[in-house]
Amino acid sequence: GLFSIYLSIALAKTLFVQYALPLLPFLTIFAARVSVEALGRLRLAPSLRYAVAAAGIVALVAQPFAQVARYDYSLTRTDTRTEAKAWIEANIPAGAKVLMDGGRDFFTVSPPLRYSRAGVERRIREARRDEPGRVRYWETLLQTTGNGGYDLYPIQGDMFHRTVPQLREEGFQYVVLSSDIQNAIMTGRALQWDPRADVLYRSLQRDARLLKMFVPGPLQPGPALWVYQIP
Repeated sequence: GLFSIYLSIALAKTLFVQYALPLLPFLTIFAARVSVEALGRLRLAPSLRYAVAAAGIVALVAQPFAQVARYDYSLTRTDTRTEAKAWIEANIPAGAKVLMDGGRDFFTVSPPLRYSRAGVERRIREARRDEPGRVRYWETLLQTTGNGGYDLYPIQGDMFHRTVPQLREEGFQYVVLSSDIQNAIMTGRALQWDPRADVLYRSLQRDARLLKMFVPGPLQPGPALWVYQIP
């Protein structure tokens, strides 16, 4: 069983940390056996041997316990994306044409803004033209879309090459950026596959108006976010 798990991981074309989870029970049993054998060979009084075992357990548990406690506490704090959503809905008029960091239809790195009815209707037209399999999704979303919301566009493809004057010509009014995307681009990693990947971000910093910035505080979840207005 252990060998088959290792073999399947070794031959996989894509690797993720969670693939090793089936190995943990075997590794835990092996580590426990080694620990018991090592303690048994120590020439110590039983009470001192128990103290060594207890110290070892504390040392092993302390770091993951602190990590879990830190993560659990962060879940009690308001995510920066939630804060940005509330601010945007209070300060940016409904129906505005907004360009956002993210991909395809799900802006998980950005504030969870709602599509306007006009935005969903546009996505239906695009899906009928380019992705017939997604038409039903957008039609279902339209049935639950009320008033408000925004005409949302993801930053993807050649959108990275736009400048602020081009965005203005295309009718965009606001842009929302996320450090989850921008940091990777501005530090140069994305430039390895697209030398012009930073054009939009640098043009926004130079030519757009920064309305609001959201920076996560200590133990606060969420990325840093920037809300720009196209002048």
